[in-house]
Amino acid sequence: MGLRRLGSPFFLLTLLFSGLSAGCSTPALPLNERLNRVWHEAEIETARPRTISDAHFLRRLYLDLTGLPPKPEVILQFLKDKDPEKRIKMVDKLLVSDEFAVYQAHLWGDELRIKAEFPINLWPNAVQKYSRYIYETIRDNVPYDRFARELLTSSGSNFRIPAANFFRAAADRSPKGLAQVTSQTFFGKPLSAWSVREQEQFIPFFTCIGYKSSKEWKEEFVFFKSPAPGSEMITAAVPGRRKVEIPAGTDPRKILADEIIASEPFAEAMVCRAWRRLFGREPVTPELSVLRREMAGRFRAGGFDLRQLYREILLSPAYSLPPGTPEEEKVFAAYPIRRLNAEQISDRLSMFLRKPFESYSSVIPEPFTFLPPGTRASAIEDGSISSPFLDLMGKPPRDSGAPEERKDVITGKQKLFLLNSGKLYRELQQAQKHYLRQKNDNLKKRVIRLYLAALARPVTPQELAFLEKKYKSTPPKLRGRFYTDLLWALVNSNEFIYQY
Repeated sequence: MGLRRLGSPFFLLTLLFSGLSAGCSTPALPLNERLNRVWHEAEIETARPRTISDAHFLRRLYLDLTGLPPKPEVILQFLKDKDPEKRIKMVDKLLVSDEFAVYQAHLWGDELRIKAEFPINLWPNAVQKYSRYIYETIRDNVPYDRFARELLTSSGSNFRIPAANFFRAAADRSPKGLAQVTSQTFFGKPLSAWSVREQEQFIPFFTCIGYKSSKEWKEEFVFFKSPAPGSEMITAAVPGRRKVEIPAGTDPRKILADEIIASEPFAEAMVCRAWRRLFGREPVTPELSVLRREMAGRFRAGGFDLRQLYREILLSPAYSLPPGTPEEEKVFAAYPIRRLNAEQISDRLSMFLRKPFESYSSVIPEPFTFLPPGTRASAIEDGSISSPFLDLMGKPPRDSGAPEERKDVITGKQKLFLLNSGKLYRELQQAQKHYLRQKNDNLKKRVIRLYLAALARPVTPQELAFLEKKYKSTPPKLRGRFYTDLLWALVNSNEFIYQY
């Protein structure tokens, strides 16, 4: 299987996939029909009837939508549920959950460059206001076109009008710099991806955006800077759209918002963003171009409903497929294996250790830069706030908003930390006391508890048999160490740090 290609560093673990899940119900959707056509044309026939187990699906869904694994009691309840529609119901439940809004707001914070310090310099007050606004937008399922329009047209204090921070959160406030962040955010590509002519026609939209400080510490106003009397009208164009003439005295941002929302790349870029967040890759290959356009059309016709966009992908057969070959992954006929992001790994460690693994702060002394113990890493609002572990694991600096800022590839330094950290080993020794707290528990009960907590799935019979044999061969004086080593092996396993 695909996960096996990664290798396993510990003798205690045999990474296995469960078989087919009985009783799954997948609704007939246009996306499913298009995927079947793509797979047929690519001569991939074996991918369609396969599906991952319920435990595997639940873990994948929770990590993608909330950033956290499901709790053991949720796993057991889901596995006992005989309702053939339970996967659909779980998707719908998580899409309206607060955890989904918190985690998705955090991911949007990366792309919108929500950062108090250099080089964005929003400062803490604006970070809090802006982050809360993004969270409420997702929680209330505000249509994506309305969300975009507010970001592109809002004026006022960046401390009081949160959407005004969109143009405030740019390291380069020149017209070209603002065109760059707008292209990256709403078209999913840098300004340089357009032709020179398209760039030259796009930049004039941003020539009338002004900034003015107030008497309040670090506050700044974003406003329409009216051109000098007698100035000629502005002629500009969004890439792929006709030229528009904007009379002097008219805020070009309002025309800009109309043109961006009406453009084809606007809806397609959001479709690609949703796929990237759920699969770690976008449907940008020629084989998937029709799929991308069809989904963008449904997204637009459905009122730019973000939950419905996610739901369509989550309920497609592609999302329930196991890992496979690179050829299958290319057309979403298999689920691409990817390392969890830095915040997810940190939060997983805190959950498994049953205590905060790290504290988070900013290296630059400003107010509100030391977060309280127990703060979720995947709920940190300010990109300036981090920790040594998050930095090691590739947390993005939020300087440009480009997806490439986040580094989710495993490195030698990361492996060495997980394998050799004395702090982590001591924390696991303390956590062991909780997992072994029942004196009358036998090995089987303890292993079941550990696997549910660490890997979000039941232990397999093969794994249990292997561990029982290993435990019996361990001298009684060393059996306490056996459990600590098992905890450490689970934390270092591929299943703990990869989404698969």
